[in-house]
Formats: sequence, structure tokens, C-alpha cells
Amino acid sequence: MIHNPSTEVKIYANLDEWSIASALWIRDTIQSSIEETGRCTIALSGGRTPRSVYKQLASPLIADSIHWEHLFTFWGDERAVGPDHPDSNFRMVQEVLLDKVPLPAKNIFRVKGELPPEIAVEEYQRLLSEYFSSIGENAPVFDLILLGLNVDGHIASLFPHTELLSATEQRWVASTYVPRLNSWRITLTPRTLNHARRIAFLVFGDKKSEILHHVFEEPRDPDRYPAQLIQPISGKIVWLVDQEAAKLLSLPDKEGQ
Repeated sequence: MIHNPSTEVKIYANLDEWSIASALWIRDTIQSSIEETGRCTIALSGGRTPRSVYKQLASPLIADSIHWEHLFTFWGDERAVGPDHPDSNFRMVQEVLLDKVPLPAKNIFRVKGELPPEIAVEEYQRLLSEYFSSIGENAPVFDLILLGLNVDGHIASLFPHTELLSATEQRWVASTYVPRLNSWRITLTPRTLNHARRIAFLVFGDKKSEILHHVFEEPRDPDRYPAQLIQPISGKIVWLVDQEAAKLLSLPDKEGQ
């Protein structure tokens, strides 16, 4: 992955610098897409890692320069819980970002995690089909997808050694049961992720250094390292990471990238 010409790595010194720089990069990407097509479609990441980035996006310094009326927000994955549940990815984003910016409610497309998983999949697939067909796309082609990288290697809700990693069907959305968490997840499939125009990985902290090293420098084994599945058909990948996460990477001139 490290030699892929479509992949760029940006490394920042600490949490504050990483959060602000990542938010600025996301803002610039949103604005670039809006200038090109009149809109930006983004699939947001859940979990703990992006919270500080979303907080920066919501800060007046950055938020005031985003044309929110032209931004359309989706989610890369969701837990099988309602929107008010503490584990909800939607709730996290709502609390730290959506409630603090003038994004029209009609521009927010959440996964209905409160429904039975397969029904939630059908509903989200229908929602994606309706929205993207309305803008002339035959399939979901996101302008930007944000992804995290868990210490176990999973991205969105694509976990190591699970059926979804090698599935050949043409679904855009799928459900998966995670035995160790005793829970269901709804997630975009690898097919959908790889149709995006841009994918940004948000990775922070010493605990992520080993898995980041494996993803970049171990032989290709996406069943073990699902992040290695991300090879956009025509899009670009940007890794936004801090120095602690990047410390095991064999990158030239890691300072100030």
C-alpha cells in the first residue's frame, strides 16, 4: 500500500495539530467538491477517534467557511441501536458536530440502527439508491468517505476474518454480527468504499502504531487487515495520522509530511 501512487500520508505532531489539520483538510475537500459539482456527499466515521476532528469542524473558525447547505451527510457504518443510544455513531456525530452547525436536516441520511439489521440494510440501500439516482449516479459514489482504523484492523464494520471481506455480491450495504461484541452492525461494503472519489483515514495515537505498520508494510492479507481492501477504482486515499501512530512506518522524512 505504501507505494500506491493514489495514496498520500500526512503526519502531524500531536493531537491538537492533527485534529485541526484534519478538519481543515476535510473542509477544503468539501469545498473543492462543492465548487466542482455543486454538492459534497460524505460518509462519516463513528467511534472515538474522529471526535476531536468533528469538534474542530464545528468551531466557528472552520464551520463559518463551509457551505453546509450543499453538504450531504451519510454514515459508513452504524451499531444496531437507536439514534439516542450511547453507542450510536449518529448520536456521537450529532452531539459534537451536527447540532452545532447549520446543516439542513434534509441533508442528513442516517442508518436506522433501531430496526432489525436486515431491515436496516434494506432501508439504507434504498435511501442510497434514491439519493444517488437523483443526482445521476447509478451507484453510491461518495465524494469523501472518512474511515478509522481499529487496533484489531477493522474499518467501518468490516472486521478481520469475516464473510463480508470476500463477498462477491453487488450489495452496497450489509449487516454483520460481531461475536466478541455480541452485537450487530450495519456497514458499507468494500465495493461501496472503493467507489469513493476520496477516502481519508483518521488515525491517532501510539496504540495504532502496530496495526498501521502491519497495514502498510506486511504482505497483502486483507482477511487479516481489512484496511488493505481499500483500493479505490479511480479515487484517492489520504492517511491523516500523528507521529505516534506513524512511528513504526518506514517512511522517508516523516517530519512535517
